[in-house]
Formats: sequence, C-alpha cells, structure tokens
Amino acid sequence: MAIIKSTPGQEVAHIPAGPFKIRLPGLHYRFEIMDFILALFLCCCCLSAMPMISAANPHLPHDVVWDMVIVMGLLYLLQVLLGDPVVPGWVTPSIALTTVYLTQFEEGAARMQALCAVQLLVAVIYLFMGATGLARKLVGIVPNALKAGILLGAAISAGWGELKDGGRFGQYPIAAALCTALALFLLFSNTYQELRKKSKILDFIGRFGMVPSFLICVLVAPLVGECAWPDFSTLSLTNLIRIPDFGQLASYCSPFALGFPTGEMFIKAVPQAIVIYIIGFGDFVTCKALMKDAQETRNDEKIFFNPNRSNLICGIRNLLCALICPNICMCGPLGAPLAIAILNRYKDGKKAMESVWSGMGTFRIGTAFAVAFVPIVVALNPILPPAVSVSMFVQAFSMSRVAVDQAKDKMDFCIMGVMGTFLAVKGAKWALIAGIIMYFVVCDKKKILADFRGSMAEVKADQEAEAAEERAQTAA
Repeated sequence: MAIIKSTPGQEVAHIPAGPFKIRLPGLHYRFEIMDFILALFLCCCCLSAMPMISAANPHLPHDVVWDMVIVMGLLYLLQVLLGDPVVPGWVTPSIALTTVYLTQFEEGAARMQALCAVQLLVAVIYLFMGATGLARKLVGIVPNALKAGILLGAAISAGWGELKDGGRFGQYPIAAALCTALALFLLFSNTYQELRKKSKILDFIGRFGMVPSFLICVLVAPLVGECAWPDFSTLSLTNLIRIPDFGQLASYCSPFALGFPTGEMFIKAVPQAIVIYIIGFGDFVTCKALMKDAQETRNDEKIFFNPNRSNLICGIRNLLCALICPNICMCGPLGAPLAIAILNRYKDGKKAMESVWSGMGTFRIGTAFAVAFVPIVVALNPILPPAVSVSMFVQAFSMSRVAVDQAKDKMDFCIMGVMGTFLAVKGAKWALIAGIIMYFVVCDKKKILADFRGSMAEVKADQEAEAAEERAQTAA
C-alpha cells in the first residue's frame, strides 16, 4: 500500500468524515522508526499512571490496573486517527483533586460508579463544547497574556511537582539530574545543534531526541543505588505480550457489570466534572501554541489544530473509557512532555520526520504496543520515577520557551508571571480567575481591543485556511 503524496506546503491528505479527518498509517503517513523507538522508552510516562490508579482504587488487582493502562493506550490512537495533530494524554493536574473527591465513596463498586459518573459528565462537556463550536471560539479569544500565563504555570507546575518535598527528584537526584541535563543538551542546546552539522555520529544521536538520556538512566540509576536492576527471571516466550482480560476488567470496573451511577452520584459529580474541564481547557491553549511554534520552523506542510475537533475526540475517548474502565487520569487532549519530544524532532526537517502526523501517529502506535510488551514494562519498571522526572523537566523548559513567545509586550510578561504562579500554587481555576481580573484591571481599553481583534483575526484566518485546504483537496 503506497502512501498518498501530498502537495508540498499543503495539509497531509486524509479521508473526510464530517468534523473528523481520518488518517491511516501506511496510507496517509509513513512509519517513523525513530519515533517508534522513542515511544518504547517514553511509554514510562503512560505506565506511571499505574500507581496513581492504584492509590485511588486500592481494591484493584495489579493486572486490572495494567489492563486499564493498555486500554488507555489504545484509546490514545483515536486522536491522530480522527484528525488531531497531537500526542494526547491525561488531565494531569486534576488527578489529585479527583482522588480526594472519590474518598467520600466506599472502596469497590461504589467508588468505581462515582468515578464513572465524573468521567461520563466530562465526556458530555467535551462533546458539547466541540459540537457547538464554543471550544474554538474560547481558545481563540483568550488574550496572549493569559495564554502565556497558562503555559508558564504548566511549566512551573511540572518542575515544582518534581522538586517539592516527597517529589521524585529528591528521591532519585543523581539519575534525574544527570539525565535531565543530557536531555536538555540534546534537545535545546545551540552548541549541540552546531556540532550535529559537523558530525554524522552526533547528528544520528540527535535524531533520537530524549532516548539517549533514558538509556543512560537505565544504567546510571541502578549503578548509583537509586533503582534496582530489572528482574527478567519471570519472562518466558509465552508471555511476551499482555493481552487484557476484558472479562476481569469489566467485573472490576465497567458500569455494565457494576451497575450505572445513581442520580445522586451524577449530581455530586457535576462540580468535579466542570473543574476537570476548566483544568483541561489550558491544554487546548497549549496545543494551539505548540502547533504554531512547530509550524514556524517548517513550511513543507500546513498543520491545523482545531479545538472543536479535539474536544469531540476527547469526548469520545472519555465516553468509551467511562464505559469500559473509568480512569482517574481522564482522557485529555495533550501529553505535553511526549508531544514536545516529537515536535523537537519534527523541527529537524522532512528528512528527520516526514510530517507531524507520521511522528505523532507512529509514536502513539509505539506506546500502545510498548505498554503491553512485557519485556519493555519489566525493563523500565524500576526507572519509571526518574524517567518521568526527566520528562517533566523537559516539559518545563519547553513550555517556558513557548510562553515567552506568546507574550507580546511588558504587560503580557507581568500578567504571565503572576498568573503562572497562581496556576502552579492554587490550580487552574484560581489562575484563570486571577488572570482575567489582572488583565482587565491593568490593561487599558486600547490594548484590550487590539488583543481581541488580533485573536479574532487569527481564529478567522485559521477557519478560512482550513476551509480552503478542504476545498482544494476535494477538488483534487
């Protein structure tokens, strides 16, 4: 099956399907070996959901929790398949809030039903925002100052989560520090980028993005006594792939087996679901900023991030997840450290990565395979904490860069700093409230009108460009 070639400078070919744009590997984009290898290591971020799920639902057996992560990995594939050029992930900052919320319900069936109610309502909100078109308008009208504040807050939160008392960095300081330094050098150092031009070996290493830092982590962490060596003694040729036991999964998790949530559970879940969406809303702003940043480095293809479509896909993922195995992590639009790893490779040009779709699609195929491939899970299990710490620091660095690019003047920088601090310390809800109040208090009418007109012009330009691209592909 030959890959459909797209005209340079246009959007990658797809199959129109209402609001979705279906893209299939091998037909619309090529398989990227480098991104598949990257996925084998960065699947540690996906596997790190297991202790969070177990903490919220202590009654779940280890194998059921593992199967939940595998199901999440399969649902991740929907984002690229249906036309969203991102690596999807969790609504990470909401996990702690939802864990606390669930403690008011008895462990077991009642708690899973309560979680199902929350996730079903989250799915409804995503679907409503996408179907009505409100998502695109909301993302569009957010002023640059608030967008920058959301990005900076995400950066501070990512770093602070590792550095606070009990954080992963303090528990694995040598491995986390060494491997973070290496990852930042390989991904962001101008010195290294110049060296890559002079050395084929260094250029080859650079194509793997963060992989070399994880390889070092696998060796360094056990050598310095921060992690154990992997135990492969239980492996055999008959158990290389974990096939989910859907019967067992349903008996522990699915509302079809446990019973659907009561009306009271749904009523209680409404505020929690709204808060989760508000927290996740920042990811749509981040997605838009990351895509814009990536687009500026390459002109060989057009990338359209449509918040409406992204909301619809997230709604479908949350709906399916709630019915199969309600999950504390929720289904969000962006796995920031993973997307950033792919986009940094994308910026190396067409030879490094054919298109953003080939990178994102291959990567998620790789992680879906890796979380079910027993040797990978066994090998990475000991180093999951320091590896995730490295990913979070890379996210913090990259988000900070994009935040600075979003801010257009000194006033934006000032609002960005305070709002970012609110987001990191008080959470997304208070950050948005503080940011909106600050913006209208300190900005004059001239700036507010200019920002609004600029945002609306950008939204209109995006809509027109995507519509023109659709017409061109239809005519072709």
